Amino acid sequence: MRLVIFIILLSISVGSVHADTGSNTPSIRKTMKMFKSHSDVEYITVPMFLVKMFLPKEFKPYKKLLRKIKSVGIMSYEGNSKKITNKITTRMDKVTNSNKMTTLMEIHDGKEEITVMSRVRKGKIKELFLYVKEKGEISLIHVKANIKLKTLSKELSLLLKDKKVMKDLF
Repeated sequence: MRLVIFIILLSISVGSVHADTGSNTPSIRKTMKMFKSHSDVEYITVPMFLVKMFLPKEFKPYKKLLRKIKSVGIMSYEGNSKKITNKITTRMDKVTNSNKMTTLMEIHDGKEEITVMSRVRKGKIKELFLYVKEKGEISLIHVKANIKLKTLSKELSLLLKDKKVMKDLF
């Protein structure tokens, strides 16, 4: 899990670009909520003050960075319905395109597909989106934030210098 977080943060600092969205575009969060009534879908939004309360001690030095994260939305689908899988995939592709999300990284490992996207506005990361597709499963993690690219770059360089953290990651 720490490795995934590290890769996401690293790819954000390297590959972010400026993108602006209109007010009429559907949001990722609203789209995730659309599917929560389905019996095979789990959805939760976690405000960051709750995350901070249970933050492992290894992440305490990064509180300044974590303070810039507003909330995290998580949706998970596990089922055999190709109809629902296609509906979720099609809808999320449409939403990410209309919100001008920038793909930072795509990983294809056998039948598993992982996509990391972001939306940057005025030099700040406003949204991060992790999209994992596997046979019969889809997991979505959407992070709303207000992180300056300079701050992220600085925090990442500190993280990379921290031998204990790097040892835990690898």
